[in-house]
Amino acid sequence: MSLNRDFLKLAIPNVLSNLAVPALSITDTALMGHMPDPVMLGAVAISAQVFTCLYWSFGFLRMGTTGLTAQAHGKKSGEELVFLRALLSAVILSSLILLFQVPLARLAFSILDLDSDLLHHAKTYFDIRIFAAPATLMLYVFHGWFLGMQNSWFPLLLAYLGNIINICVSIYLVRYKNMDVAGVAWGTLIAQYMTLLLSIILARKYFKSWPKIQWEEVFRWQELKVFLSLNRDLFIRTGFLLAVVSSFTFISERFGSLTLGANAILLSLATCLAYMVDGYAFAAESLCGKLFGQKNVEGLKKLLSLSFNWSIISGLTFLLIFYLFDEQILSVFTSQKDVIMEAKKYYPWLLLACVLNPIAFIIDGIFIGLAKAAIMRRVMIGCALFVYLPSLYIFWSFDNHGLWLSMSLFMLMRSLYMSYELKKMKLTSEVNR
Repeated sequence: MSLNRDFLKLAIPNVLSNLAVPALSITDTALMGHMPDPVMLGAVAISAQVFTCLYWSFGFLRMGTTGLTAQAHGKKSGEELVFLRALLSAVILSSLILLFQVPLARLAFSILDLDSDLLHHAKTYFDIRIFAAPATLMLYVFHGWFLGMQNSWFPLLLAYLGNIINICVSIYLVRYKNMDVAGVAWGTLIAQYMTLLLSIILARKYFKSWPKIQWEEVFRWQELKVFLSLNRDLFIRTGFLLAVVSSFTFISERFGSLTLGANAILLSLATCLAYMVDGYAFAAESLCGKLFGQKNVEGLKKLLSLSFNWSIISGLTFLLIFYLFDEQILSVFTSQKDVIMEAKKYYPWLLLACVLNPIAFIIDGIFIGLAKAAIMRRVMIGCALFVYLPSLYIFWSFDNHGLWLSMSLFMLMRSLYMSYELKKMKLTSEVNR
């Protein structure tokens, strides 16, 4: 009972903070969806996906920091060293992003092959939001570190304040300053830096209790090697995942602006499901790492059962909500009847995602807490190359239905493969290694 209480104590704030994250894309989509020109909705969807590729490629800064910090916290030693290694990595990587922003933009938009009007709006969004890179990557580190320290309330506070700032600024700039796509981009950039400032203020509580930093320990090769190896595997794994998700949006554009807009809405709803389950996955990460650091095998086994149960409950809850309120939910995103009708054609695939996706999300959290990124990398590469790509080829003639079928098969095999790897793992030998 105590473990369930600890799990929910971490999970509930995580769920609430994660549900706030897609509010950014939902607000952007809704603002552009009510514009008279559907091209703007597609432009924001395309550009946002470019940033998903760019920033989420560095999602290891959040995931790796959580797992290693949680294990250090369980051992009651070295939490500050994990934080400093991750923060230095974020500063270096964001500097490289800004340095190479022009070739990055050229590469991304050349791959997309957009028409001139769509390209103009998409590039406007990119040229503004790219300067949020340092804040975005450092926020990943703060978020992961707070979770590893078993504190899910600070990420909750940061998520909601950041979203409130973003939504207010975006609405003001779009509705009252007529800035359209640029207003949405500026809203995100301003919110990111203000949230970073708040993160630093909140983290001072922990900084005060740190021992004097020995920088040679931060760069000690044995620990640094573990840090770099874990983050390398997470980077590769995330890269393949984003290639799959991004290809979905980019291929949607080839079916026309109407289908692109419909898929953007359905993906936003699927993202809500992902962030809901990830709230439980983040709790699993934090507790898995802590229990692993404490060498508590029985606690780990109980945690696995708890995590699975809550992920399934979440998926079924979303399935019920999406099924009962389909018309009302779609109307929030757009007032364009043709886009709503197009989205309804593919709505059953969203309902199927509520059943297929949660297992993979929760096992991700378990593997991150155990610092088993190599398994995550292997699973992702296998499912992307040997399930998703062949499915696209086989079902290409089904157009957008074929695209959704390919994604569904990818998620199904990912869940099955990860379940197999988890069942194969011997927790007792792993903990005592």
